[in-house]
Amino acid sequence: MKVRLKKRYVAFIEEDSHSFLGNIFYLFLYLLSFVYKLVITIRNFLYDKKLLKSYHSASSFTIGVGNISWAGTGKTPLCLWLYGQFNLKVKTAILRRGYGKDEEKLIKEKCPEVFSSPDRLNLVKGLEKKYDLFILDDSFQYRKLKKDLEVVIMGQREFDKKINLIPASFFREPFKNIKRANFLIINYKKQANREKAKRKIAEVAPQLEVYFSDYQIIGLEGLDEKRYELSHLRGKKIAAFAAIGYPQGFFGLLKENGFKLEKEIRYPDHHNLSNYEYSKLEERLLNSGINKLVITRKDKYHLPKGRKKIDIFIVDVKLEIENKKELLEAIIQKMNNKLN
Repeated sequence: MKVRLKKRYVAFIEEDSHSFLGNIFYLFLYLLSFVYKLVITIRNFLYDKKLLKSYHSASSFTIGVGNISWAGTGKTPLCLWLYGQFNLKVKTAILRRGYGKDEEKLIKEKCPEVFSSPDRLNLVKGLEKKYDLFILDDSFQYRKLKKDLEVVIMGQREFDKKINLIPASFFREPFKNIKRANFLIINYKKQANREKAKRKIAEVAPQLEVYFSDYQIIGLEGLDEKRYELSHLRGKKIAAFAAIGYPQGFFGLLKENGFKLEKEIRYPDHHNLSNYEYSKLEERLLNSGINKLVITRKDKYHLPKGRKKIDIFIVDVKLEIENKKELLEAIIQKMNNKLN
């Protein structure tokens, strides 16, 4: 019941038009979003005027990675990408808010230096003598810490949708607030309207440096960790499953790489399938003549343990950023100015 309500809510706020009763309900959500906007506007004002204090680490460099919408832009992959660029050069750790145990397990596969707590301020204070660089996952709204550098990552949907805040839409704060960032990365670049995005950015933050990124599929992996080439599934009837913030991005990436998707199965972000839900999913697929399912690496933590009647493949991807050398040089320069 809870899952169905989440699905209906997400579908409702993403619709461009509603019925008469739908418009009444949307008006109620809009009034709530007005209250939410008032609260965060006051909060940001107090931080901007330094009436609320932010702690700034004197000994460590802090990179904040965040967004202005609630999920699905690629914050965690970007944190892992940054960790991969710097962990061999300086002592680096990723700091998380603590929600999303699936994401924490995913990060720990590639980054042993990860710490989670809602109180990241005290995490930094307790660890700053041990680490040169902190990468803060989902921290654009976390202003108790003054970051040395803010990176915001977005997708094309943030440029296509009318900017209404939670709960009337998926925006966490007004678009104009991207001016607090140093760099903006637009993910899923194949879906992006570059000129439209750049025009909209220039209206509110002309100084902002903009980069584009996308995911590259690098292979398939079975639940037994056996590796496969993409050709193993191309041309075959498969289904795709995603319980992530932006499943359309995953499904689109599969199609771009020649996968024939017979079914696209989506659940709310972070949702763990019960044994009953999974058995019904298997039954539905097998009755449709489909015995192969592809999932994201994060989704392997959403499936129940036990024997599977269908073949499940994790789609392994890596984040690729255009002009990454230029971006890294800019980050390194700012880091050297502080640490050296």
